[in-house]
Amino acid sequence: MAESRDAWQRSGRPRGTQHSAYRQNKSDNANFRRVMRQCADRYMAELDNKLKHDSVHDALSFWKTVNSRKHGSGANLGGGIQFNGTTYRSREDIIDQRAKYFTDLRCIGWTKKAR
Repeated sequence: MAESRDAWQRSGRPRGTQHSAYRQNKSDNANFRRVMRQCADRYMAELDNKLKHDSVHDALSFWKTVNSRKHGSGANLGGGIQFNGTTYRSREDIIDQRAKYFTDLRCIGWTKKAR
């Protein structure tokens, strides 16, 4: 990709599909973006699977992952997190669902004590 960009710049940054350096640079850029999208999709799918597994089997790891994504880079959560079969992607929705989860958990504890 860098070679095609250098060749395009050396040829005076021509515009239009009639210039081979322009076509090659555009083609390389499109390939790079496609590969980056595929990598990001694969990463988000792996993270989603890890969160699904950890939410059932390892609560500590689940919340570590959620909190690291929330506080770490400042990036969004991308694929989101599933609560009750619905995927939430915004920070506000995820925080609301966490609050609802703990409220429901507390209510379940109260009903068991009342029996």
